[in-house]
Amino acid sequence: MLKGKIFNFIINAILIFILLGLGYVYYSLFIYKNKSEVTLYFPYGTSAKAIASTMKKADVIDNSTTFVMATQFAKLFKKHIISGEYQFEAGATPHQSLKKLIKGERVLRKLTAVEGLTVKTILELVSNAPGLTGEITESVHECNLLPETYSYYYGDKANSVVHEMKAAFNKAAKEVMENNLSGLKTFEEVVVLASMVEKETRLSEERPKVAGVYLNRLKIGMPLQADPTVIYGMSAGTGTIERPLTRADLKVDSPYNTYIRKGLPPTAIACPGASSLMATAHPENHEYLYFVANAAGGHAFSKNLSEHNKNNAARKAVEAAAKK
Repeated sequence: MLKGKIFNFIINAILIFILLGLGYVYYSLFIYKNKSEVTLYFPYGTSAKAIASTMKKADVIDNSTTFVMATQFAKLFKKHIISGEYQFEAGATPHQSLKKLIKGERVLRKLTAVEGLTVKTILELVSNAPGLTGEITESVHECNLLPETYSYYYGDKANSVVHEMKAAFNKAAKEVMENNLSGLKTFEEVVVLASMVEKETRLSEERPKVAGVYLNRLKIGMPLQADPTVIYGMSAGTGTIERPLTRADLKVDSPYNTYIRKGLPPTAIACPGASSLMATAHPENHEYLYFVANAAGGHAFSKNLSEHNKNNAARKAVEAAAKK
């Protein structure tokens, strides 16, 4: 009888131990909640044990052993942890965090190349983007990258982002040239002129009109006289200089000095966005030959030099009054 009591005691003790163990496993996976938002990166090939250890140190999980057991159980259903960068929100349970790892819900980073940047500047932007790896070996020129916002994951190759920029540019090229009304024969010429339009105005509604001015000048053999092209020639590919242009600058012999050389410059001077590309391929039909900045943040357009000089004088008068 004593033996029976001892046996029952042992059985009950084992059951209680099992229940307590199951209870703790349940707590470790479904009850414990992460106290603060944490971002962690797991390189390709990181073991489940190492992942669990990192998550335990960051207080994302309560028990690394039970978490590893859960990953092994998930493998029975062909569900594996996907490497990468993850953000674990405050209040998430270990089970929710494991589901995120299995679904591959990684942090999606953004990189924005704004319109008007040169290729040199965009490549520097990509090279310095946090999380991108490797050197850029993609063949690029000024400019076959489309300014846009691109998404990537931590650990992606910088080359892949540049490749995506080129693909987006080629897609835009096809769309622009399907109904090109500019009179320019090649897409390369459209890009060159679009880059000038991009640098001349930030107002999308003005771009077809600015494109029209330059096309009118090309038709009559008039120099394009674009300050941005002169600046590009002086800037070693950055598109900016630290001082205003001088009259002496406009006389410097350079392939990009459109004051002394007729026609388009040899290459684009920046990366035009889709808006400038479309504006150049679909210019406004008018008789304007000149434009100058006005006080409203846009430009005043004129058909002849006399009107242009009046607009320029009006601009200078506004500027002088603002300084008083």
